[in-house]
Amino acid sequence: MDGCVHHIPGRARFKLTQLKEDVSLLADIEGHFMTLKGIKRIQANVKAGSLVIFYDAKQMSLNVIEEKLISAGFLYRYGLVKTERKQTKSLPPLVSHVSGAFGRAVVHALLERAITKGVGSFLAR
Repeated sequence: MDGCVHHIPGRARFKLTQLKEDVSLLADIEGHFMTLKGIKRIQANVKAGSLVIFYDAKQMSLNVIEEKLISAGFLYRYGLVKTERKQTKSLPPLVSHVSGAFGRAVVHALLERAITKGVGSFLAR
């Protein structure tokens, strides 16, 4: 899915699939954005379809950049509609990793028990 994939104030990375398909799009984006106050530079990786916009966080915001990309037709070009992002709390990386590992360990233990003890003894409890 195209859109902002990473952001810190002053730097926003976007995934733009169409950039891989149309290399000339980069020149259009640069021409459009470099005229805006607060945009410092634009860096792209055409093979990856990645676009990084460096900006002055005091003069520009991620929301404005996204709106400019949408209104200029560079983002959500194929009929996708921008929807409000739901604010979800994400777990810290370590907690997420540990909980994933724990879940896999539990499933592994249950499967191992089912195989070694037989399905009947597993279900009897």
